[in-house]
This record gives sequence, C-alpha cells and structure tokens, in this order.
Amino acid sequence: SRVPLLVETAQGWSNLCRLLASAALPHRKGEGRASWALLATHREGLTALSGGVEGPLVRGWVRGGEMAAQEVLHRLVDIFTPAHLAVELHRHGRRGEEARNATFLGLARRFGVPVVATQDALLASPADGPVADVFTCLREGCTLDTAGRRVEVNRARCLRSPAEMARLWAA
Repeated sequence: SRVPLLVETAQGWSNLCRLLASAALPHRKGEGRASWALLATHREGLTALSGGVEGPLVRGWVRGGEMAAQEVLHRLVDIFTPAHLAVELHRHGRRGEEARNATFLGLARRFGVPVVATQDALLASPADGPVADVFTCLREGCTLDTAGRRVEVNRARCLRSPAEMARLWAA
C-alpha cells in the first residue's frame, strides 16, 4: 500500500530523501518498500495522508471493516501524530464509498485527525482514461479484452478544480 508524504520543512525533505533511499536499496528497481518502523524513523518534517484507494486505511477497511481500519489509523497516529496526518475521503461514484467515508470520518474524529477531500487522481482528465487503461494492461500483462476489474470502472479519478471539488462535496 502507499502513504503519500508531504514535506513541511528542510528536515522533512532530508528525511524523505533518506526514507526513499532506505526503502529502495534492499530491493530491485521499482519494488522499494518502507516498513512502519522506517516511516517512524524518518517522520520529522513530514505530514502523511492516509493513502487513497491503495493506502493502508482503505486496505484495512476492505480486509476487516471498521476495527481493522481503526488499527491502521492508530498506527499512523502513533507514527505521525494527529497534527501531521490527514484522512483522505473520496467520491469516485463507487458502491460502498459513502459508507466507507462515513466510517473514516468517524474514525478521524475519534483520533482527532483532520480529513481532506482528495480525488486520488490517476488521470489529468476523463479523456485520458483509454491511455490509462492501456498502461494498466501493460503493467498487468493482460489485454484490454481480458483486463476486467484491473482497469478503472469509471473516469472519476481525475484532477478536478476547486470549484468542481466543492460541487462534488456539496451534495
């Protein structure tokens, strides 16, 4: 899973560089991994997001519901503190998404962590969807005909303007 990190200070930049190098060195190119302990070691000057659809919070929720998501959020809070962590909420028009958002909002309130509405964007615009599908197939070693659920179900994971985000979340 992934945990996006935002750099706040010069120390944060230094820590991000060290973290990336430490996560990459013991692995083959493109397969770097950072453990929770490694994140904790290099957290100063960084703010973490919960990681979007591929992040540990969503993966925990999918694996074990609210209790598993709570365990993941507790671990993230222990590493980054509520002041340097934000829980991401998304609206991609997928089944179960609003229930997940409600769960995450409740967990964020319980832990005192701010929430942020993000798009977890994969595309600059919906028109880029077919190209993204081709890249997904190349990465997964399949064809467009056999890709199935490996490609996005809709084109909602695209960049949106502040006005579009406001409309999306006003509903």
